[in-house]
Amino acid sequence: MTAIKTSIESKDRLKEIISILVKYGIADWLSQSKSEWIKKLVNSDKHKYSQDLSTEERIRLAFLELGTTFIKLGQILSTRADLVGEPIANELAKLQSSTPADNIEQVSKRIKDEFGINSVDELFDDFSAEAIASASIAQVHTAKLKTGESVVVKVMHDDIERTIIADLDIMTTLASLAQKHGGPLKAFQPAAFIRQFKQSMLDELDFNKELKNIIRFTDNFEEDDRVVFPKAFTQCSGKTVLTMSFLDGVPLPEVAELEWTPEEKTDFTEESADVFMEMMFRDRFYHADPHPGNLFVREDGSLGIIDCGMVAKVDAKTNDILEELIIGVAQKDTEHIRNTILDMCSIPKDIDYDELSSQIEEFINKYIDLPLNEFDMSASIEECTSIIHQYHLILPASMSNLLRVVMLLEGSSRLLNPDFNIVVLFKNYHYKIIKRRYAPQALLKRAMKNINHWERIVDLVPKALEKFFRKAGSDNFEVNLEHRNLEESVNRIVLGLLSASLFLGSSLLWALKVPPIVNGYSLPGIAGIISAIYLGVSLIKSIKRSNK
Repeated sequence: MTAIKTSIESKDRLKEIISILVKYGIADWLSQSKSEWIKKLVNSDKHKYSQDLSTEERIRLAFLELGTTFIKLGQILSTRADLVGEPIANELAKLQSSTPADNIEQVSKRIKDEFGINSVDELFDDFSAEAIASASIAQVHTAKLKTGESVVVKVMHDDIERTIIADLDIMTTLASLAQKHGGPLKAFQPAAFIRQFKQSMLDELDFNKELKNIIRFTDNFEEDDRVVFPKAFTQCSGKTVLTMSFLDGVPLPEVAELEWTPEEKTDFTEESADVFMEMMFRDRFYHADPHPGNLFVREDGSLGIIDCGMVAKVDAKTNDILEELIIGVAQKDTEHIRNTILDMCSIPKDIDYDELSSQIEEFINKYIDLPLNEFDMSASIEECTSIIHQYHLILPASMSNLLRVVMLLEGSSRLLNPDFNIVVLFKNYHYKIIKRRYAPQALLKRAMKNINHWERIVDLVPKALEKFFRKAGSDNFEVNLEHRNLEESVNRIVLGLLSASLFLGSSLLWALKVPPIVNGYSLPGIAGIISAIYLGVSLIKSIKRSNK
């Protein structure tokens, strides 16, 4: 790799990052870099960490010292045990970002710059000077609109964008180095992972996207009184400021205050979990951070959900795989579950497939016959990701996110109902999946999709046949194949395949009555079938002659 070219400011930050990695003894892989100053930093004796610290602890402390962007990265990696392994994931889960709140002058300047106004009073009748919460990217203030509505205002920290974007660029550089010189790190595609992380962080730096997420969730559940999202005020929101209605209720960590009967708690947890199932499977757009602090029990018994900045979409392939997994679990079909798990991972070429398949089947058998009330979904997901990590399989990020949300959802639900078991919900929900798959509208949609595919094929076949016959009728038409002692056999195979393909394609043209039509018959279809029969008969005669 060529020497790294950066601005003076970025180079200073890069030096700081590498120095901290060296300090905690986790920068050895950078010694392969062709940049002399990096090699000099890595090989310098700057290790200051205690020898009593484990590798996992050193990684966590390094990320903590590196600041906001790396803490966010660590928190994401803590959900990817399939990539980093359980020990590192568990250690990184301890990372917490406690960012001091900006003063009121900085907050006011941010709001005035966002809306091009001279005073915060132009937007709000009242605005609290003290923040009620402060996280890594933004802080929250209470306020009152000119219409008299009480709201909360989320304001991005001063200059946080520049810091995060600079760190993301450096991470991209380091990921490229890891992709080239990282040894075992290469197997986990660090460059692709950082690309996804970078996009996620850039999304968090634009509150317009969170505003759109809130509106989309509200629309998706407009007729569902089980869940409530905050109301977004577009006229008082922008890229760095987001104004929402205040969502009252009891946070899940404080549910002990609720004087509910066990039946009421069970009903609430099951209905709330079903809301998330609808997000994932019906809408394919879900809240990706359902930890207890973002969930509320409202006075009317509905679920309140806040902080919609972290969302995820489910692509069609991931949706199909997860649905198959749920159906397999619900029906206790070991083979179906094993094949689905193998289908959802990218498997390295040098893996012993039979050994891997056997271990997955052993894992499934360990859980499949347990009574549903004894099935621990979180433990089974952790064990599955451990196998994935052991064999260096690559789990798609979309699937990893879904599994993480399932674990978070189960953990949050158990705060209210310790006996909650999400597998029971999966078993019940799989009937919804089957019903949705085979509903008349779904079948019609799939049929129309297949018809569109066939229409494209029908459009292409006449052109392909015309091109074939034009070439076949010219003196330049020839098939050149070269293989020792197999020329005649290969020619026959090609001619046989060509005859079969031509016959099938022409039959389709005939059946669909592709014009021009004479006496109800498709001329291209007839011509193609006659040509296919001629080629087939010629091939049979040739084989008979050679046998003599």
